[in-house]
Amino acid sequence: MEHMDGKPFDHHQEHVSRCILEFFVLQVHYNNTYHVPIENDKSGIRFWVLPKDQAAHTESDNIVNHVGQLSSIRIPADPLQREYPLQFMISSEAAKATLPETGIQIYGVSLHMHKAGLRGRLQLIRNGENVLDVYDYRSYDFDLQAPNLKRWRMLPGDAMVVTCIYRPNKFTDIVGGLRTEDEMCNWAML
Repeated sequence: MEHMDGKPFDHHQEHVSRCILEFFVLQVHYNNTYHVPIENDKSGIRFWVLPKDQAAHTESDNIVNHVGQLSSIRIPADPLQREYPLQFMISSEAAKATLPETGIQIYGVSLHMHKAGLRGRLQLIRNGENVLDVYDYRSYDFDLQAPNLKRWRMLPGDAMVVTCIYRPNKFTDIVGGLRTEDEMCNWAML
């Protein structure tokens, strides 16, 4: 295993604490803007481990579900526009067709955009009413992303309104994609 800078990562099995897990997924997006040497990095990492009875809430036993879109993002260049909102909805029909009768328990939500991201909001709509602002990130910072650990339940028939607000580039269009120069509106629900 190697660090992003190509230097070997030293992993000693005897120093690893024993933990009973069937599986885990670690996704890391490390942006070392200031070129801090890896050995001096104090950013840290945090793991939340759910008991098995809480982790298996979907038919596929996934506990992390991603909601987002890349292909439809196009933020037109505009020297005068300060913000460009992108909004989409996960319909109540989609939730009714895919969720189990008891719904799913959500333990946290995380927003991921890139450098043009300004703000994001995720709203839970039940019976046509906004019943919960699940996540209202009013000052997004690409270099300081953090999940919102709020417990809530999504039921069949619920809808979600997803909003990402971007800062347009004055001279060139920004398109959806995986590169930092591109943009995305990606939400992870734990």
